[in-house]
Amino acid sequence: MPTETDHFESGLLRDGYLDVRRRSLESGVDTTPHTHDFDTRLMVLQGEMSVVYDDSTMVARAGDVIEIVRDTSHCERYRPGPIVFVAGLRHPPTEGQ
Repeated sequence: MPTETDHFESGLLRDGYLDVRRRSLESGVDTTPHTHDFDTRLMVLQGEMSVVYDDSTMVARAGDVIEIVRDTSHCERYRPGPIVFVAGLRHPPTEGQ
């Protein structure tokens, strides 16, 4: 029987998030403000993470989904750990596609 994670991953592929990755991080990892040149959609499977934008913070726990639009400045905070999530990356089309 398909799990919630299976449905999430199927939805990623359906919506063009063709680069799917499962990640595991220890607690206390913080990133500096940065952007990505791709859209990200992720589901937290274990632990808690925060995505901090200029004027807001989104906290996600197991079962929650976060979307980060390409070129959006943000930083990530992972606590408490360990944190496990599955992420889909949707890269922009290259010239000629």
